[in-house]
Amino acid sequence: MPTNGKPVQSPKDVVDGIYAAFSKGDLNWVYDHMAPDVVWTSYGPQGWPTDKSFAGVDGVKLYFDLNGKLLNTTVFTPGKMNIDGDTVIVQGYENGTMAATSVPMENYWTHIWEVEGGLVTRFTEYLSNLVHYPAIAS
Repeated sequence: MPTNGKPVQSPKDVVDGIYAAFSKGDLNWVYDHMAPDVVWTSYGPQGWPTDKSFAGVDGVKLYFDLNGKLLNTTVFTPGKMNIDGDTVIVQGYENGTMAATSVPMENYWTHIWEVEGGLVTRFTEYLSNLVHYPAIAS
C-alpha cells in the first residue's frame, strides 16, 4: 500500500530514515513520516519540559522545538536495534550541553517506535534520569 504515492517502507527503514534525517537536521522528513494522530511520549526527569505526551504531528513539532531550546546535542548515536513486527526498539546515547547554561549533558535512552503503513503511530522514549539531573539542577 503506497504512502504519499510511494511504496510503504518497512518499520526498520522508517526508523533508520528518521535517525538519518534527524542527524542532517531534516525535521520535515521526520514529520512526513508521522501518522496524523501519532502519540509521542517521553519519560524523563520529573519537571523536564518534554516529560509528557504530545499528540499529532503538531505535538511532535512542539517536542522537537522544546528540545532544541533546551539542549545543544553534540553526539546522538542510535545503537542496538530490535524489531518485532511493526515495533522497533532502539537503545542509544547522546551528549552535549544544556543550551541555557552550557553545563555538560549526557544521556542513555531507549526509543520504542510503532510503525504502521510506513508512518509512526506511537513513539515512546525513556531517558536515563540520573545522567540528566546534574545538568538540570545547574
